[in-house]
Amino acid sequence: MANEKEGWIGGEEFNWDEVPDDAPPQAEDGLYTFKVTEGKAEKTSNGHPSVKLTVELTGKFGGGELGYVSRKIRDTVALTKDAAFRVKQLSKATGVKPPKTSTAEDMKSFADDLVGSEGIVRVRGNEGRDGKRYANVGKYCTPAEAEDIAKGGDGSGGQAGGAKPQARRPARRGATDGPAA
Repeated sequence: MANEKEGWIGGEEFNWDEVPDDAPPQAEDGLYTFKVTEGKAEKTSNGHPSVKLTVELTGKFGGGELGYVSRKIRDTVALTKDAAFRVKQLSKATGVKPPKTSTAEDMKSFADDLVGSEGIVRVRGNEGRDGKRYANVGKYCTPAEAEDIAKGGDGSGGQAGGAKPQARRPARRGATDGPAA
């Protein structure tokens, strides 16, 4: 009763012999299902509009348990002309309509709508200044993009916007397709 009166959440018992001594390791590179647990519209350090998210990994894409890993990844998705593709990826992956403008009102609405949404994310590890590996969002994916990545593709599924095909070189002058007749 005292906990409830004071606004305290808890009361869970722990078997301290089963509690690990260290924090869980970061998630390995790969595809995971996720749920957005926190979203807030904020300005970046450069003053650009953005949404700051907490993405909680809920499973491995295609099935499987996460095991003992850090499940939360913090991500900042800025809305600038150069970074608008990340907002589009996030929108397509979660099914949440992207903001019409970069106004504070539209960004706040977008951030609010993202909370509770689910999707698929490609996790990539980066080395921090402290030399430790940290899991980061590499790409927010649609199911088709995730399937393509799982099969060794670039996530474009052969669609425009993926890896660009190599330009064909024009034939050299005088070149033939075979021996002269």
